[in-house]
Amino acid sequence: MKYLILLFFLISNCNLALSQINNTESLVNAIYKRYHGKVNQNISFIQVNSYYKADGTKEIETAFEAFHFPGKFRLDIGPGINHNGYIQKEDSIYSFENGKLSVRKKQAHEMILFYGDMFFIKPEITLERLKNLGYDLSKFREDNFKGESVYVIGANKGDNISKQFWIDKDDFFLVRQIGVENELGQKEDIQYFEHEIVGKTWIESKIKVFINGILLREEHYTEVNADDANLDLKVFEPSHLGKAHWHKK
Repeated sequence: MKYLILLFFLISNCNLALSQINNTESLVNAIYKRYHGKVNQNISFIQVNSYYKADGTKEIETAFEAFHFPGKFRLDIGPGINHNGYIQKEDSIYSFENGKLSVRKKQAHEMILFYGDMFFIKPEITLERLKNLGYDLSKFREDNFKGESVYVIGANKGDNISKQFWIDKDDFFLVRQIGVENELGQKEDIQYFEHEIVGKTWIESKIKVFINGILLREEHYTEVNADDANLDLKVFEPSHLGKAHWHKK
């Protein structure tokens, strides 16, 4: 009998916790409480991109990505490393071309926030950053994505235009973004698939990017590493471009 009482207590508390997530602030607080101090600070992987063209052909591109939370990200556009890409460090992006730094500009990188920063920074800072990124935090609802329950922030039901993000209801990982502008000013529908735990962190291994319902790009991750002891933080220092990199091959 005592085991049944304990089970009832656990279920009741779980349901209570879920029922208390009824707006964006409560969701961000729940995410922070669930994962703060419990996830990896470093993530690196190789990303293989397939770009689909209007003539039915596709172009393959390789990228090398590394994150250090909070605030640091590096992208090298292949086939090699230390040639072309950019480094995000706090609120600035340092672009490099042909192995030389070319541009520095103030710009926040949205994916750093969703991939890990929100697990490390205070919820009130996350909320402010989401607001600055253009999300209407007053719009919050529950929905379904690919048969799974999700929270949607930024748009009402049926609105597939406004900027919004979709979070898995059980494990709080990102499954969809709508209205994110690419470098050409086009608004994308980005969908995230095949999540699994690597190290201590949920990471997807496939992304699909649509524009006006047409598949533009697919991304596949390989060699995913979430080993906190295996990333030289010099790779995020613009002054060390060409001198340090996480991928040694």
